[in-house]
Amino acid sequence: VVMAGNATLCLAFGLLYRVNKYAAAGAGSLLKFLVMTAGMKLIVASKVKVPPVVMASLTITQLYTALIGTGVALLVLQALDRTGVLSGRKSG
Repeated sequence: VVMAGNATLCLAFGLLYRVNKYAAAGAGSLLKFLVMTAGMKLIVASKVKVPPVVMASLTITQLYTALIGTGVALLVLQALDRTGVLSGRKSG
């Protein structure tokens, strides 16, 4: 479930980044949450006992951490772009 959620986040972020980086972060985070929630519900539906704490940590908590993580990623990408690391130009 975790791998599927992370792959979804990366794919959505990568595909939407050139359109709008903020929409990419939001959509990627939301899609990760939806994929992980659906996966956990399938696991629960298959009669596997999942403690409530685990269910919460693999659903709504993942939305929060994905939003925070993509926010940090946007800040890092902005800093790297400002220094010229992303474009290959040298600063200074």
